[in-house]
Amino acid sequence: MIPLLRVLYLFMKQILILFVLIVTVAVFTSCSGQSNEGALNPKSSSALLQDKAGNFWFVSEKEGVFRYDGKSFINYTEKDGMSSNFVYCILEDNEGILWFGTADGISCFDGKKFFNIPITTITNSNSYRKTTTNNFGVPFPQSNFVQGFLLDKTGTLWIGTGNGVYRYNGKTYTQFANNDGIVNNTGFQINGIETFLQDKNGNVWFGGRGSEGLFRFDGKIVSHFKLDDKMWVRPLLEDSKGNLWFGSPRHNMIYCYEGKEFLPFGKNEIKDWVLYDRR
Repeated sequence: MIPLLRVLYLFMKQILILFVLIVTVAVFTSCSGQSNEGALNPKSSSALLQDKAGNFWFVSEKEGVFRYDGKSFINYTEKDGMSSNFVYCILEDNEGILWFGTADGISCFDGKKFFNIPITTITNSNSYRKTTTNNFGVPFPQSNFVQGFLLDKTGTLWIGTGNGVYRYNGKTYTQFANNDGIVNNTGFQINGIETFLQDKNGNVWFGGRGSEGLFRFDGKIVSHFKLDDKMWVRPLLEDSKGNLWFGSPRHNMIYCYEGKEFLPFGKNEIKDWVLYDRR
């Protein structure tokens, strides 16, 4: 069992990180007088990143992406070449290319222009229906969604889509655990993955809104974990002690895994989703 004081310390540490992120967004948003003419400030963001050049990037689920260079915001949308204004995740690769997961495949930015990777290229499928929005402004079909990224220690890019997980080795895209020699005897389909985490031992953990429980890949075999009655779980982070932390939006709980069991944090539910952006 994890000592209570250490758990409290780790929890407060993450609350502090979240607070800093919130304050950062608030401060940036208050700089509206320095924004480029016609550009918007991000009203909210589900993911943010500071690139190698020091710029901050914010994603938006309706207004594309925003870049803040320390003086002003620049808003990039479909008009600038992005595949969709609905953006869910962001990653910077080893070459400094920014990858944005959108409601219609992937958009990449090389510092000057955008180039897009269609969902059909990722899934190697000829079946495609252009992303549109319904009467509530929600994009569909979900099969076009790219919702999560991970660049692992080998340089392989993991991509969470509405139709499963794909990996990109720099040349080809392959569907994870589908005719690639990976053993998946869990009985669960790996769909709707939104968040990835690679621990210090090289295991890749992943989960999301469309998945049942939590998955772990040790390099050969996929394992499945179901935390109490939680239908889906988000990997959050690995702390300095090697403990892994997970959030469950259903019932708003935090869990800590110390190598043997998943321990719920505290007895009370946290009254909001627990989202932590490691980037």
